[in-house]
Amino acid sequence: KQWYQRRVRGAPAICFSQNTFLQDLAAKAYRLAVKLAIDATVLGMDEEEEDCLEELIDLLQSSFLGLEEDKEWSDSIKSNKSALFTVYLNSEGVYCSRTLTLTNLPLDIGILNPECITSIWSSLSLELLYLTNDDEERYSIQAHPNLLRNLTIQAADPPLGYPLFTSPLQHVPVF
Repeated sequence: KQWYQRRVRGAPAICFSQNTFLQDLAAKAYRLAVKLAIDATVLGMDEEEEDCLEELIDLLQSSFLGLEEDKEWSDSIKSNKSALFTVYLNSEGVYCSRTLTLTNLPLDIGILNPECITSIWSSLSLELLYLTNDDEERYSIQAHPNLLRNLTIQAADPPLGYPLFTSPLQHVPVF
């Protein structure tokens, strides 16, 4: 059931059973050959020897080819390998391949126009300092959910808003 089982039967089995280096080398060569064959079949490429050699060098340096259960799979994720490739047997008994690639994805979490923030703080200042409104629920989140009005009010400097705890940018690891 595994992509390349590390057992060889027959006469050369003695050579492989006593040498784990040869087992690992044969497994790596087999996986590289399968990956190149799948790429050539799916992408429809006729590669020259130089192109094939460059592709092999690229696969060895920046990719991991192996089983998802292997420790090297998780190590490759932690070391930011650019591609992970595996072949597995699905529940229907069909061999499938899976390729995971590492990409940067710029993402905006939220943007508020600075003039919008200034206008909200100005209206808060007018209401609290000059019109002396002491209503605790003066700006609930329902007032303007698109402007994040409640959070914007809380972010104002005291005495208008609440004191803030600030910290540097925090990195949350996924794995």
